[in-house]
Amino acid sequence: MATVINNPGENNNSWGYSVGVVLLLAVVLIFVIYGLPILRQSQIEQAPQINVPGEIDVNINEGQGGGGN
Repeated sequence: MATVINNPGENNNSWGYSVGVVLLLAVVLIFVIYGLPILRQSQIEQAPQINVPGEIDVNINEGQGGGGN
């Protein structure tokens, strides 16, 4: 007795492609709604402005205030 294997014929079903396109559009839409505002907000924030003087006065007056020696 011979073994017969019946493979189903090719089915040109495009549901997989359609589902992929819908998922891709959903990901892009979520990125536009949530991702872009977060990126724009992070660009607006700047580093704090720190003013460093060009000269620092470091005069120490010894002999006043009871240094403990």
